[in-house]
Amino acid sequence: MEEYYSIEREKQEAAPKQVKKIIAKSEEIARKKIPVLDALGRAYATGKRKTAVARVFVAKGTGVVTINKKRLVDYFPRVTLRDEIYSPIHVCGGRLEYDVWCTVKGGGKSAQAQAIKLGVARAMQVRRMALFRAMLKAIKLLHQDDRRVERKKPGQPKARKKFQWVKR
Repeated sequence: MEEYYSIEREKQEAAPKQVKKIIAKSEEIARKKIPVLDALGRAYATGKRKTAVARVFVAKGTGVVTINKKRLVDYFPRVTLRDEIYSPIHVCGGRLEYDVWCTVKGGGKSAQAQAIKLGVARAMQVRRMALFRAMLKAIKLLHQDDRRVERKKPGQPKARKKFQWVKR
C-alpha cells in the first residue's frame, strides 16, 4: 500500500514540472508571434481580403502612403477607398504621424483597399500594443473578413442560380 502512495506522490510531483514546461513553451511561441519593430523602426503586417494580399510597413513619418510604388491618390482614385485605408490611422492618432508603404496583389480595388486596411491596423498595434490594440479591437478593425466567392456548381449556370424549370 505504501508503494502505491509513493508512486502516486511521484506522479503528482512530476505533473507540475510537465505543466511548467508546456506553459514555458507556449509563452515562447506567443513571444515569437508578437510582431516587433525592425531596425529601421518599421512595423510589418499582412492583410488579406478575398484573393487580395497586402504586405504593409508602417513607420513614423509625415503621412505619405505609397502603394506598389504609386501615390495613394494615383492608385485609388475613389475617395471612399482612400478613407478606408486611413481609418486605422485616424483611430490611433493622426494622418500625418505615420508613413505607410505597401505592396498589394490579387483581387479588385475594393478588396485590395480592405486588405491594406487590415494590414495597417495590425501594424499599428505593434507601435503601442496596449493602447492601440484596445482601440482597434473596439471598432473591429483587427477582424479579418473571411468571406470568399462561392464556386460554380455543375448543372447550374452560377453558384446559386438554377436553370429555369420546364414542365415538358
